[in-house]
Amino acid sequence: MSVKSFKFISPGIFINEIDNSQLPAVPDEIGPVVIGRTERGPGMRPVKVNSFSEFVQVFGNPIPGGQGGDVWRDGNYTAPTYAAYAAQAYLRNSNALTVVRLLGGQKTGLSTTSAGRAGWETAASNTTVVATNGGAYGLFVFPSASAGTAVTGALAAVWYLNEGSIEISGTIRGTNTSVSGSGVMVHDGAFGNAIPGAGTNEYKVVIKDADQVEVKRTSFNFTRSSSKYIRKVFNTNPTLINTAITRTANQETYWLGPTFERHLESLVTSDSYGVILGLDSGSAGIASDFRFGFQAAQTPWIISQDIQTTHSGFDATNMTKLIKFHTLDAGEDEQKKVKISITDIKASTTDANPYGSFSVEIRDARDSDNAPIVLERYSSVTLILFTALYSTSYW
Repeated sequence: MSVKSFKFISPGIFINEIDNSQLPAVPDEIGPVVIGRTERGPGMRPVKVNSFSEFVQVFGNPIPGGQGGDVWRDGNYTAPTYAAYAAQAYLRNSNALTVVRLLGGQKTGLSTTSAGRAGWETAASNTTVVATNGGAYGLFVFPSASAGTAVTGALAAVWYLNEGSIEISGTIRGTNTSVSGSGVMVHDGAFGNAIPGAGTNEYKVVIKDADQVEVKRTSFNFTRSSSKYIRKVFNTNPTLINTAITRTANQETYWLGPTFERHLESLVTSDSYGVILGLDSGSAGIASDFRFGFQAAQTPWIISQDIQTTHSGFDATNMTKLIKFHTLDAGEDEQKKVKISITDIKASTTDANPYGSFSVEIRDARDSDNAPIVLERYSSVTLILFTALYSTSYW
């Protein structure tokens, strides 16, 4: 082809300015995602950690499983936390990992009879028929007093029965007659004859299965250093009633739930009387039905004062609801770590501002009023102009 058919153009240089003054941000490395159980920490949401020490600070140490102890009070350490071990292995040589801690979620809209609900319940609730009985039972303890004297007692302990019955054994108040049953008030062991050599607030309980075969008979007290301490002598592991995961030799028909040693010690300091009463409400099983999904811990409503001139008609449910507090994260670990104190309550000193002030303290749940451990403090808080907001919100 002739060169006349071509058009030759000299090469040139073209300059374009590229603005790199605002480069798009490079997303942080999130690493792989580990999903599973951990000892504690935020639940059901992704949390990034950059080291194993940071993981332990947020989610706790790996649990090897096979550990006993007080499952109801301290948590379940009987099964391994495989997610924590996976995090430990990965972070040994890497520096970014995202963790999602699993909690017991539940589909919304499930009825009370729906299968697959989260949480737990006993197989039976309080009835008058031993063969179908179960549910929640509380030990109420009262200080000794003269006949006709009004006294204030305390709920000292709660047992949950999957089946069968629970009885308190001792000497009936005002007599030398020994008895064993529920709904009867007996001396504590220090003054009755049922537990020779026993001390104050020491009682004896008998637990039977649905066939009225005795499965537990023991005396107990509320002294932590004693070999008879209530949380040492009774089963505190709820999973042992589950026949699907527990060997026959280790199965139980009951477990001990909450106990209130500190309150009992402050209220009942001398000889006492105890009675065991059912806490459920008929077939509803209210006190032994905890079938619901995970949720954040919360305080009850803090209500307004009673401004009536006569207080005979006082009803707390009719008082104005002021404020309540929620934890930011869900799971039982949160409620075991902190508690709320309202202090420095001061009345208004001027008609221009009818609202008083108070302080809010976030305290370590294990401290005492005599030696408080304050984690956070909000001083001189007031509800002025924000009553509607505070009555529907929380801090």
